Amino acid sequence: MEITLENGKVVVAHTNGHIIRTDQPLDIQLPADFPEKYREAVINSADLCTVKKSIYNPPGFEIVTSTVNAVTI
Repeated sequence: MEITLENGKVVVAHTNGHIIRTDQPLDIQLPADFPEKYREAVINSADLCTVKKSIYNPPGFEIVTSTVNAVTI
């Protein structure tokens, strides 16, 4: 998995044989007989996806180090 987000950077995730890239449009493939009146609703649902939102607005992480005492048994 490669995660890069700003200034033209790309997220590439490989999961279960699928590749997800953020630099390409998300193509939701619908059956040929899918009603036209519901296509916009599908797009709106994808826009509300938590995973999509996390990729576009990743959380910040504060990374610190600490020292622990060894435990003797």
